Amino acid sequence: MVIETEKRLTKTQQEGKEIFETLRDELSAAGYKEKPVLVSALKANVVALLIAIPMIMILYSFYEFVHEDTGQTSISMTGMLLLAFFVSIVIHELIHGISFALFTKEGWKSIKFGVIWKVVTPYCTCREPLPRNQYLVIDHPYLVGCVAFQKTNID
Repeated sequence: MVIETEKRLTKTQQEGKEIFETLRDELSAAGYKEKPVLVSALKANVVALLIAIPMIMILYSFYEFVHEDTGQTSISMTGMLLLAFFVSIVIHELIHGISFALFTKEGWKSIKFGVIWKVVTPYCTCREPLPRNQYLVIDHPYLVGCVAFQKTNID
C-alpha cells in the first residue's frame, strides 16, 4: 500500500510545477513518452558528502604538508575553507545556469536558481526541454571543462 502525502509548495515551487505539467502534457501530446528518473535530495546530499569529504581531507593534507611550519590550523584558515566551500557551490550552480542558457531559446529567461531550505540544497533549473545530449553537457560541466582544457593544453 502506497500512501502519498501532498506537501505544501511555495508560490515559486507551485509555478514551477505548473510549468512542468504544462510542458509534460505538450510533449506527451506530441508523442513523447515520460520516463521519471528521480533522486531524492537527501540521497544526492549523502552521495555528495561521501565524495566531498575524502577530497577535502586530501586537499587539507596537502595544505598541511606544504605549510607544515605552524602545526595547527588557524581560525582564519578554517574560515577561508568554509568561504571557499560556499563560493564553490554558487559557482557550481552558476555553471549549470550558463550551460542551460547556452542551449535554450529564451536564454537566461528560462533559468531559475533557488535553495530547497528543508534539505539545504541549492539548485538551478530550466523551464525549456532539452535534448538528452545537451542535458548531459549541462549536468556535467566540470567534466566538459576538464576535457576541453585537456584538448587545448598543448605543451
